Amino acid sequence: VKERPGAFPADNTWLPASDVRVEERWSDDITRLQPGQSVTRTLTITANGLDGAALPPLGRPEIERMNVYPETPVIERTIIDGNVVGTRTETYELVATENGSVVIPEINLPWWDVNSDTLRQAVVPTSFVVVEAPGGASAADVSDATTATDDSAPGNLLPPAASDELLSGRQTPAWIIYSLIAVLSL
Repeated sequence: VKERPGAFPADNTWLPASDVRVEERWSDDITRLQPGQSVTRTLTITANGLDGAALPPLGRPEIERMNVYPETPVIERTIIDGNVVGTRTETYELVATENGSVVIPEINLPWWDVNSDTLRQAVVPTSFVVVEAPGGASAADVSDATTATDDSAPGNLLPPAASDELLSGRQTPAWIIYSLIAVLSL
């Protein structure tokens, strides 16, 4: 048995293996989400030469504009052609909380390649998500405009606020919307 090399980061779990991979799967398209919408992220670590119980947790990510709810990890060990193959699957439910760009940080898991006697990294790249209310309006704009107008009232000529980009976009101040409503009501 060899000692842990000095080149391996001291603050990480020692992972000597012939192959380590981290794979990411999403339950839905993450390029565009709406506030309150949830998506499931599944991360699976697979290590050839290590038991699943030896694989470290990836940790609960802190993500701005998202609430993160982890589930209990699934840890397995299988034997393939006489070699131990361990897996650890972590699942998180992510719920968008507010509009804006969201950065899901990179995952970088260092491991030691026992075949080449070198330090390697299993990496999941950074992901980017845009969270916006339907029609490009912020959640506050939609709730303000819908409480200020009653679409069922006779003579109301305004369309629903969420469908009109000029009335419901972030750049339109609320006083302009209220002024337009007052003028059209007269």
